[in-house]
Amino acid sequence: MSASDRGLLATASVFILIGVLMLALNFVPGANLATLWPLALFVVSLGLLLPLLVWPTERKTLAAFFIPALVLFALGVIFLYDTLSGDWASWAFAWILIPTSVGAGLYLAARFGAWGSAAQKVGVWMALCGIALFALLGLLFGSAAVRIFISILLIVCGILILLPVWLSGKKETPAIKKKEAGKVKTIK
Repeated sequence: MSASDRGLLATASVFILIGVLMLALNFVPGANLATLWPLALFVVSLGLLLPLLVWPTERKTLAAFFIPALVLFALGVIFLYDTLSGDWASWAFAWILIPTSVGAGLYLAARFGAWGSAAQKVGVWMALCGIALFALLGLLFGSAAVRIFISILLIVCGILILLPVWLSGKKETPAIKKKEAGKVKTIK
């Protein structure tokens, strides 16, 4: 299949997927487009990621698509939560997920687009700072459900951070170097 045919296939697939989604929602009892419209953001996000899958040889040049795809995905998550829960006050802290998704997209774009390690580091730091700020403000201003979710998320993140240490089975404490009168002494 030629590159232009793959592009047409990707574009047609996005249109078909949106059409099937909207058609299916008409046959689901109780489904309301007024509450499920954020699903379209997920489909558009997938549509932006599709060229990266369809044209693997062009992945470096198309890597920037990660950024808007992840922003639209984050907006889809925020709007879907708000429309289903009615918790529109969550925008007081949920907006932080937008620059967080930019950071995650920047990291992925830099990694797959070979933009260099500096761009990857900026993306990681943007994402990590955004997640930390989202967690802090969500714990302070979020609804009970949001506070429970973020608390569980923090516990899971802590376990994931410790998991490699637990799995390695090392019981040694790290060596600490102490400087005494010009001599370096290793303390265990």
